Amino acid sequence: MSIVMSATPGNVSFPVAAPILKTSGSFHIKPEWAVGDTRAHLPKWYVPAFFVVLVGSLALPSGRARIYTTMPIVLALVAMLPYHTEGTFKKDFDLGNLVLGWFLVYLSLVLTAPEKQFWKKDGRTLTPDQRQKELDSQPYLVKLAWSFGVWTNPRGIGWSHQVSGLRPAALAGETVCVKRWWGMVWHQFMRQVAHSGGLLLSRDMLKLPKGTSIARFIYLVGAFASTGFYHTIVTVYATGFRAGLNPCGDLQFFVLQAFGMFMEGWMIDLVVWSGHASNKQGWKTFGYIWWACWLGYSQLWYLDELRKAGLWDVDLKVLGYLGFSL
Repeated sequence: MSIVMSATPGNVSFPVAAPILKTSGSFHIKPEWAVGDTRAHLPKWYVPAFFVVLVGSLALPSGRARIYTTMPIVLALVAMLPYHTEGTFKKDFDLGNLVLGWFLVYLSLVLTAPEKQFWKKDGRTLTPDQRQKELDSQPYLVKLAWSFGVWTNPRGIGWSHQVSGLRPAALAGETVCVKRWWGMVWHQFMRQVAHSGGLLLSRDMLKLPKGTSIARFIYLVGAFASTGFYHTIVTVYATGFRAGLNPCGDLQFFVLQAFGMFMEGWMIDLVVWSGHASNKQGWKTFGYIWWACWLGYSQLWYLDELRKAGLWDVDLKVLGYLGFSL
């Protein structure tokens, strides 16, 4: 296996998979880590069965019995993944994202009381305890339908966990920024993963005082690092566990977003403090420029590493004069 060093913005080097060369008929050939992969394909029942188990798990009565009944099955299904492949980086990348995402959501739900957190908005002002009691008293099929709604609506549209002000893009007159961008890209369950990681690092481990600049910065680092670890696990699986522990630089990319968002917030506070925030149109234009420049700076090299690994079979040059290709 061959590992090469690739430079990220700021000249930070990290190990990545061996480069993939262009050949006739395709822009990619199998990288060295993919040659000789003898893992079997997953059985066709794997994904449907996994989803049925997940939906059925929440339909069971809340409590420890639900955990003891479903956890062994879910762990056994997750344990199957490393020993199987779908044959390409792209397919394994998609499958890894799906299964790991399902597993993390399952843990966040089954170890808590989802009946108290998730319900369709119906205009009633019931307490979370009343919601749980009402749902637990319903027939199994009713609760199964509720569980299906929870699993198939990660953004919570029309549900209690809907993100406040959720919309597909910024409205006219709103300033686009890095923070708003990630607010639109992340769905609600990924927000929970990031939020938990941020609190764990800033509040629980370092016990930083809430509201300070250092606490906000460490919170952002923890939040984006949690997301980075998630994506790193996926790419390690998608490269067959044979391209190192950091195949595409996922962790560096996501932690870099914390720096960008913190710097953005600091500059906004400075502008407001200086009294120069009245030019709404001017700052809106500047926001678009800043957003585009930051994403171009921080994303192109990361996307190019994913392309080299085989996520896209394209060779489209983007900003070639800056040394980037996509």
